[in-house]
Amino acid sequence: MGESFLENAIESAQQRKENICPAIEKFVTETLEDPNTKENPAMVSAIAELLKFL
Repeated sequence: MGESFLENAIESAQQRKENICPAIEKFVTETLEDPNTKENPAMVSAIAELLKFL
């Protein structure tokens, strides 16, 4: 029972990652294309944090 629970948890985590990664990539791409981003240190930090999930 424990093994199948672990397998289900791993599969669920992989599905969540697959669902969120395209959204993160889209956000990062659009944000980096915005000329104001480079002048906003908080936004640059936020993007760096998001990239850790990819």
